[in-house]
Amino acid sequence: MFHARNGLLRTGDAETDYVRFGHGERNLIMIPGLGDGLKTVKGMAIPFAILYHMLAKDFTVYSFSRRRDLSPGTGTRDMAADLAHAMEAIGIAKASVVGVSQGGMIAQWLAIDYPEMVEKLVLAVTAPQVNEVIRGCVGRWIASAKQGDHKGLMIDTAERRYSAQYLQK
Repeated sequence: MFHARNGLLRTGDAETDYVRFGHGERNLIMIPGLGDGLKTVKGMAIPFAILYHMLAKDFTVYSFSRRRDLSPGTGTRDMAADLAHAMEAIGIAKASVVGVSQGGMIAQWLAIDYPEMVEKLVLAVTAPQVNEVIRGCVGRWIASAKQGDHKGLMIDTAERRYSAQYLQK
């Protein structure tokens, strides 16, 4: 239908889940935010393809999760390097890149450290670096996750991302 496929990429000692859909001549990389740690893209090729079907004609779209074995202290710059290696392994020389939330931080490092791989850059709901507001939010989200309060986590995330008017819809 949308040429949707789930994949597992093994590069060196890392395993990374990814999805691919679309049949366009240009590549588009979508980098998810912090929520990727709760629910990765594993098995999500068809839902992604349905949700973003309008991109499938013009782009071959990829979304990569973080590597499965992130060690403590791994930063967004390290994650950008992992993404660059994943792109190379799949044969993506250049792509338009969309980074959302933490994915936006990763996308910025990808553009800085691997500019030849980034054709266009779109950043959404992100910042150039972690600041006090982000530390506070992420601290609350970690506490919610540890308590198993995924509903509270998602509500807090939505309230910070969307306007009150949009949430009413």
